[in-house]
Amino acid sequence: MKEKIEKFVLTIGLANNLKSLPEKQYLADNEEGVKIEDAYKKGLHKEPRFVALGLRSLICRDAGIIKFNVCYTVI
Repeated sequence: MKEKIEKFVLTIGLANNLKSLPEKQYLADNEEGVKIEDAYKKGLHKEPRFVALGLRSLICRDAGIIKFNVCYTVI
């Protein structure tokens, strides 16, 4: 399967928050982690180009931890 690269412009706040998810290992009931998850669901998750990729979600909850499931490059 050929690798596909898409670029999305994010606010610096959302980008920093998404980046912090794997670094800080937020528990699913952590208020700050839930706020990051909500901001993602209200923004990028609803963008038509993102939806067209067929991705379900870049953020999930696994074993009680909120996780960011994507490889990314900051440019």
